[in-house]
Amino acid sequence: MKKKIQIRQAQYQKIALQLFHDQGFRGTTMRKIAELAGCDVANLYNYFSSKNTILKNALFFIDEKFQNGINEITAAPVTSKEKLKRIIELYTRLSKEYPLHTSLLTREWIHLHGKDRETFTISKKAYEKKVVSIIQEGMEKKAFKNYDVNLAAHLLFSVLRQLFDSKSVIGTKAKDVDIEKSISDFIFSGLAHNG
Repeated sequence: MKKKIQIRQAQYQKIALQLFHDQGFRGTTMRKIAELAGCDVANLYNYFSSKNTILKNALFFIDEKFQNGINEITAAPVTSKEKLKRIIELYTRLSKEYPLHTSLLTREWIHLHGKDRETFTISKKAYEKKVVSIIQEGMEKKAFKNYDVNLAAHLLFSVLRQLFDSKSVIGTKAKDVDIEKSISDFIFSGLAHNG
């Protein structure tokens, strides 16, 4: 019975995330989610107290995936350049595996409220700080050119966040390895020293 409830909840969440993607969080209602799920709104409330709960669950789920990934990358005994390659792989993989979750990271996360928004923002900044430290380490070890580290990180995030636009990921015929190579080549052509 519990497994059946979890399956139904996952189905409802998937419908909600697709609506968030297509119509935006504000344009999505619990009534519309229920309509597409083929259930009564009252039944939907048995699974989620509000659309904010669905948003929060999805955002904290994908945030945990990114946090686990960056912690593994920062702990790895590899060069800064290899760590940056692994970050690109992490973004590519999660964008392909969870396109509707990652698409929330560009604009819909601002609809989190109160403590949830504060917690998410703190986690986001902690993640970004770890990436900045990898770039800084690479500059100090002369693996990367000496740029303003915050600007370099901002440009890196800008490129990688393009993967969150699920229109550019869903249905693409490019393999993950090709996407990663294209992004790596682009980033390292500007950041890394030749050779």
